[in-house]
Amino acid sequence: MDTDPSFRPATFSPRKVADGRYVPSTLEAAQRRVLVAEDDSLSRKIICKFLGGWGYQTIEAADGQEAMMILRRLDAPPIAILDWEMPAMDGLEICRRVREADRVAYLIMLTGREGKESLVAALDAGADDFLEKPCDPDELQARVRVGERIIGLQSLLADQVRELREAKDQLDALRRRSGM
Repeated sequence: MDTDPSFRPATFSPRKVADGRYVPSTLEAAQRRVLVAEDDSLSRKIICKFLGGWGYQTIEAADGQEAMMILRRLDAPPIAILDWEMPAMDGLEICRRVREADRVAYLIMLTGREGKESLVAALDAGADDFLEKPCDPDELQARVRVGERIIGLQSLLADQVRELREAKDQLDALRRRSGM
C-alpha cells in the first residue's frame, strides 16, 4: 500500500472537539520549541542550526542557571537538550530540579562522557534520553522526534484526565440536584 507523500504523521493529532474541529497538540501550539543548553557556543549554534533546519524553534542557554530559568517559565519549551557540564548548574542538577517541580518536559542529556555509568547517572537524575558528543545529526533528530511523541501523548492524556474530571464534577452536581 503506497502512502501519500504529503501525509505528515509528526503533525497529526487525534484530538477533535465535539463539532469535529482540529485541536492542535500542546507541542504544536508551542511551535515545536526546543531549549538548547550548552556552554560551548559553537556546539550550541550547530545544534540550533540542525534543529532550525528540521522546523524547530530554538531557545538558547549558555549555562545551567539560564537553562533552569527558562524551564521554570510557564511557556517553557517542552523539549530540552542539556549539556552535562555547564557553569552555574550542571545538566544533572537541572534534571533533578525539573523532576522535583513535576514539570512536563522531555530532557535529553548531551555529554562527552561515555559509558554505562554516565548513562545510568543521567537517567537516574531524571533525563529521558542520553546522547554522547559529538552526536550524529540523524540520531539527534530521531531522539527529538521521540520527545515530540512522548510530550504529545502526555498532553493528550492530561487533556483526557481533565475532561473526565469535568464530566465527573457534572455528574456529581446532577446527583446532588436530583437528591441521589
